[in-house]
Amino acid sequence: PATLAQSLAVFRRLVEVLGSSQAVLTQSKNAQVAIRRLAELELLAGNTEEADSIYQLLTQYFPQHQQYIHGRAKTATALEDYAVALPLWRKLAANVTAGTDLWYESKYQMIACLLPSDPQAAGQVYRQTIRLSPEVPPEWRLPFRELAAKLDQ
Repeated sequence: PATLAQSLAVFRRLVEVLGSSQAVLTQSKNAQVAIRRLAELELLAGNTEEADSIYQLLTQYFPQHQQYIHGRAKTATALEDYAVALPLWRKLAANVTAGTDLWYESKYQMIACLLPSDPQAAGQVYRQTIRLSPEVPPEWRLPFRELAAKLDQ
């Protein structure tokens, strides 16, 4: 915790010094790295809203950047803002190779986002995912089994 707090302080200061305007971020890779790292640390520290604000900024300036979309999708999901998260997970799933870890994460999160408001659509995405990849990798088997149980309720 002390190291995390120190890292947060350092990166907050670094972002403050480097800047976070669109002009700065489009011109400076160092500024981009610093602000992305700050977002990751904020999320790790449980400061989801702060991380989400940073990822909102990054996805506004870089709407096709996969890491920023992924970060925004994670923070929106954590904040239960499924209306924002779902299209981001869909975009990620559509633009990564099927069967990759990010593809499974995207499909899983799409189902999780749909489940509270549209269980039928969640079930359709689940069945489609299993048809496309009947051999779910070991690290994703339990999460997908848990989703299947929720869908059966």
